[in-house]
Amino acid sequence: MEHVRPVVVLDIGNVLFTFIKWPERVTRIVRAYGGRSGCETWFSGVWGRALLGAVESGKITQRQFWKYVCRMSGISHQKLPEQLFAGLYLQHLQPIYETIAIAQQLQEQHLLVAVSDGDLGSRYALQFLGMPPHGIQFLETYVSCERRIRKPALYAHAAEDLWNKHGIAVDRCVYVDDIPSYVDFIGSFGGRGILFNGAKEPAEILRARLRWAGVQIED
Repeated sequence: MEHVRPVVVLDIGNVLFTFIKWPERVTRIVRAYGGRSGCETWFSGVWGRALLGAVESGKITQRQFWKYVCRMSGISHQKLPEQLFAGLYLQHLQPIYETIAIAQQLQEQHLLVAVSDGDLGSRYALQFLGMPPHGIQFLETYVSCERRIRKPALYAHAAEDLWNKHGIAVDRCVYVDDIPSYVDFIGSFGGRGILFNGAKEPAEILRARLRWAGVQIED
C-alpha cells in the first residue's frame, strides 16, 4: 500500500513569525503620536477581552478599529491616517527564518495548511510567505478574522473543511501550535498536535518533533 503523506498544519504566530500582542502595539503607536495617557486600560478586564475577540473574529474591521483608537486617544485622522496606522500596526511582525526554511522543505513532500488567530497581520504574514524567495503555498488558510471563529475551535473548523473540500481525514494531519491547551484540543478530535514555540525554541526542535510524528523531512 502506498504511504499516505501527512498534511502539515502550521500556526503563524510564534511558529513562523514572532509578534507583539496588539494591546502593546497600540499603546506604542498612541504614545508615539502624542495620544492621551492611560490607553493601557482600554484593553484590560472584560471589555478588553471582548474587544480583542471582536477584532480577531472579524466582528470589528481594521478601519473601525483605527477609528476607535483615534477617538479614544484624541489623535486626529490627519495626524494618524489609516494606512499609516496599518503600517505601524504590522511593524511588530518578525519572520522566524529558520522555521520558514523548514516549511519550504516540507512543501516539497507535503501539503501545507495555515491557521492563525489574527487580523490583517496574519494576512500580511501569509502574503510575505508566498512571495520570493520563500514561495510557500498553502492548500488552505484559516485566519480567525476571515472565518469568524477563533482558536481552538478554528482547528475543528479547519479539520471539517479539509475533509469536506479535499477528502483529507483529520488523522492524516499534523498540527503545529505554540499553545499547550490548543495542542490538547487538537488531540480531543483525533488530530496529532505538536507543541512548538519558535520564539523560544530552535528550529531543530520542530524538525525533530515533526519526524517523531511521522513527517518526512530532509536535513
